[in-house]
Amino acid sequence: MARAVAKDYDKLFKLFAEEDPRDLLALFAGIPPDAPISVKPLPREIMLPSLQLDHVYEVTTEAETFLVHFEVTTRFRAEVYQHAARQVQDLVSRYRMPIQSYFVILTEHGYPSKPIRPYTEAFGVFRMEAALEVIRLWTIPASAVLDRPNPRLYPWTVLLDATPTQQSEAYRRIERLKDRDLLARMALLGGLRYPSEERLFRRLTTMTEQEIIQESSFYKWFVEKMELAEAEGEARGEARGEARGEARGEARGEARGEARGEARGEARGEARGEARGEARGTAHGERKILLHQLRIRFGDPLPQPVLDRIFAADSETLIRWAGQTLSASTLEEALS
Repeated sequence: MARAVAKDYDKLFKLFAEEDPRDLLALFAGIPPDAPISVKPLPREIMLPSLQLDHVYEVTTEAETFLVHFEVTTRFRAEVYQHAARQVQDLVSRYRMPIQSYFVILTEHGYPSKPIRPYTEAFGVFRMEAALEVIRLWTIPASAVLDRPNPRLYPWTVLLDATPTQQSEAYRRIERLKDRDLLARMALLGGLRYPSEERLFRRLTTMTEQEIIQESSFYKWFVEKMELAEAEGEARGEARGEARGEARGEARGEARGEARGEARGEARGEARGEARGEARGTAHGERKILLHQLRIRFGDPLPQPVLDRIFAADSETLIRWAGQTLSASTLEEALS
């Protein structure tokens, strides 16, 4: 469950990786953004359908071609590191070329005091060792972002090694751009690292929380992704509604007229199926956003009474709670 929550919250990193792969490689892999190379994103699914990568690129220079692989997690977990190491093995097996692998940790929560050793596995004569380079965002100087002419990097300043002055500078630059999307990203990332009483976090949430979330393109992008995932469920609801309506129509048709019963049954079943499928799909997407915000902010697992309230809430309540979570200091305050 914790891994699934982390993957959901890392949507911002995924968006960054899709928008700016050259800046991603420059910031973490040390490849200058103006280097004469070509960068080709590779499929995230390899070998087995259940094995999903975070991000992998094929980089071609004048001298060589190699892979660059990123695995991203909100906090360090040994099992996620092991999973990333096995991904390296599968990438090498499939593409047969050199690889540089980076394990990117967004926050310092749970980071071990001892050095992280290379991951090894041995099965008889077979032995595998993978030494991923660990990237701790909180140790990267903020100047690495502020010195680049790319505003989409500015929200990440809140997770870097930044002084209050540098954080304020990043915020001012975004404010001057009047970009609600970047403000939303900065507020969401700030929630990973800073408690609500921090001055920076209070400043990030000066605007109405729901306004920041709902009007940003990131929120719309996130909801669209989940709506696509829910499309199948909605289609099932429609199909079930049609099938039930048809069955009822047939039964009534035998008693009152087969043709009339079928028409009414199908129409009612289809309408009910569409309405229920759409309502459930929308509420499910909003519930998923709220759950991942609460788990990152207040820990996982959430108390069962809290889960019961969330799964019983309607769409309007879920949206309100998601907005309150940005500035809440307790679960009770978030769900008030």
